[in-house]
Amino acid sequence: MSADLLQSARAALQARNEPLRSDVTGAYTEAWAKLDIGSHYNSFPDTISSAWPALSTAGEQEFARIHAKIMVAAIDRFEERAIGQHYPASVRENFRLSYTRILSAIAARDIGPYGKPSDLLWKEMALATQRLMPGGARVLEPRAFLPRSILFRGGPLQTGRAARLLIRSGTGPYLTMHVHDPEIEKFSEQGWYDLMLLIADVLALRPDLKGVFGGGWLYDPQLPTVSPRLAYHRTLTIPNGAMTFFYAKDGENSYAFSKSATRRRLHSEGQYDPELHMWVWERTPLIEWAQKQAGGVGRTNFI
Repeated sequence: MSADLLQSARAALQARNEPLRSDVTGAYTEAWAKLDIGSHYNSFPDTISSAWPALSTAGEQEFARIHAKIMVAAIDRFEERAIGQHYPASVRENFRLSYTRILSAIAARDIGPYGKPSDLLWKEMALATQRLMPGGARVLEPRAFLPRSILFRGGPLQTGRAARLLIRSGTGPYLTMHVHDPEIEKFSEQGWYDLMLLIADVLALRPDLKGVFGGGWLYDPQLPTVSPRLAYHRTLTIPNGAMTFFYAKDGENSYAFSKSATRRRLHSEGQYDPELHMWVWERTPLIEWAQKQAGGVGRTNFI
């Protein structure tokens, strides 16, 4: 990471005054530094979550500045914290891109999104502290477990398929993923393809991980019909060994309607009832698929 960019970000965060006592912010910062890299991105000990009301009294600008300072310090310690994490070069490059984006925004004093507790902030903080790995439009959580409820949600055929999967690979740990809006420009078929190759790189270096899974309306079998341009979420994975499982009906407030008048119209006409589905791609078929692509797994050097 550029030392000049780190310094520019630090300089932008120098406060004209300190509305909160240093012992309060110091204890809070120390609590973040102690978080385990393997912990969930939006799960916090009381030492962190109980401090938010007091920190919020100083206003959104100060709340944002405190968290931006924690991110800058964590990014500066990337190499120290990365020891033993077995990041492939593809992941390290994505960290570089994400950190350049975060530090550039801080240096430009564009830290408005960090002004209050939010899912976006916790994802940014988790990237900085390496509790999430960047993967373009998605961030990767490195220690997730399949819900056993997939055994009971989709009828007897699904029960059989799910049982065989759980016998074969257990509930985990798996990689799982979450959409991250600040890098949503990479939400594309090419971005999805690149992400699967990146995941294969991770799995090749992490034999403890059973594969990758995700969930949501994007993996609904109806999608190729109602939104063909998004069908790549299934057409890349399912023919190459991934499995899908029905999870639940998504209802009237489905995110499937948030950006598509067409899907909403089809729903109102009774032609589309969005469903949530999980997909699971186990490590062996995913790595085998990646090895057949140009360059294969381990396309670049890794540390």
